[in-house]
Amino acid sequence: MDKLKIMISSTIEDLEAERDAVEKVFRKYDNIVELIGAGNLNNTAQSNSSHYQTLEFAENCDLYILILGSRYGFELSIKKSATEIEYDKALMDDPTKILIFKKSIDKIEDKQKSFINKVSDYSNGYWRTPFNYTHDLSEMVEKSFLNWLYNRTKRKDYLSNVDRFIQLAISKKTKNIKEFSYKVSDDHIELDYVINGYLRSKHIQITQIDTKFWETFSDLINSIDEWTYET
Repeated sequence: MDKLKIMISSTIEDLEAERDAVEKVFRKYDNIVELIGAGNLNNTAQSNSSHYQTLEFAENCDLYILILGSRYGFELSIKKSATEIEYDKALMDDPTKILIFKKSIDKIEDKQKSFINKVSDYSNGYWRTPFNYTHDLSEMVEKSFLNWLYNRTKRKDYLSNVDRFIQLAISKKTKNIKEFSYKVSDDHIELDYVINGYLRSKHIQITQIDTKFWETFSDLINSIDEWTYET
């Protein structure tokens, strides 16, 4: 069985201890896990540039762990840090493979504040788990990893974002939803619900799912709640 490829993404100099703590967590699972990425986590020489290689890691990893500290990091020519570009790449590949942990700290660079706001946007971002100390981070990462691993075993591998979206929609079925069906076309999906005796439909463009996965899913859940409590 191929090992799970896990990428740890962060600025390096200011979060060296945190990265080391996370690495130690996964040493216990080295029979099923391979750590990839920058710093001392990758022990093989690569023929590609560091920028290209880390983007490839972010796209191809099974699980992407983002650690946020006070520094934004070195900006590349496109005015984004390597960490933000890696995050964007992982997000485009699979929105369900990302875990985010934020160090509780007072002084944060302005661009880092903007990046933190981006990744934790209420509608289209992620819950960022806060931590104070490395031992807290270790416990949180291990617990989150095992939960992610459990959920992964319940779904098929190599799903498209549309498949993942539909699977999540199915998992949110409540007792008020008597029937659920869906149709997928080249450019959109149609979700049909029978709620409280009424047929309710949701038309969603596939481009929405690919570019704003969680915002689109959040909008679907809000619609289901509205339909459920309509009289």
